[in-house]
Amino acid sequence: MRTILLVLLCVVLNTTAQLALRIGARSHGSRFADDASNLGLWLEVLTSRPVLFGLALWIVSTLLWIYILSQSSLVLAYGLYGLNYVMVPLMAHWRLSEPISGLQVLGMSLIALGVGCTVAGR
Repeated sequence: MRTILLVLLCVVLNTTAQLALRIGARSHGSRFADDASNLGLWLEVLTSRPVLFGLALWIVSTLLWIYILSQSSLVLAYGLYGLNYVMVPLMAHWRLSEPISGLQVLGMSLIALGVGCTVAGR
């Protein structure tokens, strides 16, 4: 049970990190399309608050993931970690109004079913 809770925390941290990175990247999107090789633009993006927050959360998530791997089965942990492929699109839809197609919902449902089978099969 402890492993499941830690992995779920890792998924929440990673999902929040991805949303923050997207917000930071989106705020400079049109400028990237014009000049992706501009190092000054990259520095501006990398030092923006949303990107710094996202990177910090990603680092914490990675450190937690390393801890999880030191304490539990990779089969269980990685199976649960697949919830990232469900949570990130759902949160992007809910918080950022990004569209999700019916086929994507079907795919996320299959992933969630697979995660459930992974947990039940342990």
